[in-house]
Amino acid sequence: MTVLMVIGTLVTAAATAGIFFFTKQMYSLQKELTSKQEDLQKKQEDQEQKFHDLLEALVIATIISGPSSTGGFDNAKAKFIEEYKGKEKIFKRN
Repeated sequence: MTVLMVIGTLVTAAATAGIFFFTKQMYSLQKELTSKQEDLQKKQEDQEQKFHDLLEALVIATIISGPSSTGGFDNAKAKFIEEYKGKEKIFKRN
């Protein structure tokens, strides 16, 4: 009977050690994935900012480049803001 108790205790100890090892591995993996996810999110935010800046530059270039019946840049910008019906904010400063 004592032999069975010793064997049972050893099996329980081995199982506990195995659980500890796999838990530690999962924690390390999750920590690494979280770090990579944060890096990807930062890159995505930077890319969005660049896209919005480029879009604003294209709009300004279009307004400035052609003959305009609206007058100078400020008038052309005001007319654009009046006419623009999209949801995306084109100009940071109005």
